[in-house]
Amino acid sequence: MEAYIAEYLEYLRTKKHRSANTLAAYKQDLLRFALFLQNSGICRLDKITETSCSLFLLALEGEGKSPASVQRKLTALRSFFDFLIRRGYMKEDPTELLPSIHLAERECIPLSAEDQKKLLAQPDRASGKGKRDYALLLLLACAGLQPSELVSLRLPDLFLKNGLLTARSESRERNIRLTQETVAALEDYLSLRRAEAAEVFVSRSGEAMSRQAVWKLVRGYGERAGLPGLNPQQLRKQ
Repeated sequence: MEAYIAEYLEYLRTKKHRSANTLAAYKQDLLRFALFLQNSGICRLDKITETSCSLFLLALEGEGKSPASVQRKLTALRSFFDFLIRRGYMKEDPTELLPSIHLAERECIPLSAEDQKKLLAQPDRASGKGKRDYALLLLLACAGLQPSELVSLRLPDLFLKNGLLTARSESRERNIRLTQETVAALEDYLSLRRAEAAEVFVSRSGEAMSRQAVWKLVRGYGERAGLPGLNPQQLRKQ
């Protein structure tokens, strides 16, 4: 199973140009599934059934995993099996008839213009980190990027002279027009950025930022602005 997972991840990296964070998430989810199969005595692809996949998801629920986490793993399995079928390694998708996990809608109160102004005033734009964070917040608030799109954003996706960028996610690709303020903030940040990673937003160590880091950053600046519990979705809903 590990060999098939490695081949799939290489396909995502070279053909789909998925970010390092996306690859790491898929690898973790698929290796967890492979371990479950091994412990269940299943060593061949043709022995994977709808029942074994369902038992895997039930085991995750029994461990206290959130519905969103279980759904993410189901999505990873479906994408993996689709790859295996297209490569001729499998004939049918054992998850085809499994229902998606119901995710309850959370109330998301939009951020007011006044609160957005308070938030954007928090990063110290005299520092490199502050320049990065200011550009990141603008992309969430003004360009409407999702955290997954933000961390997947690569340098070739930026067309700042034209005021555009290409945002990518698992399900779509879209071109977004940027405000002059956002373009200026990105140019300011990129003029100081020193990293080999292809991703636009990197940590102090030079590695691509994770979605968790984006959530933590937004929440931290929210608290400083007097907006406790702030999340990226609230920035996107204006």
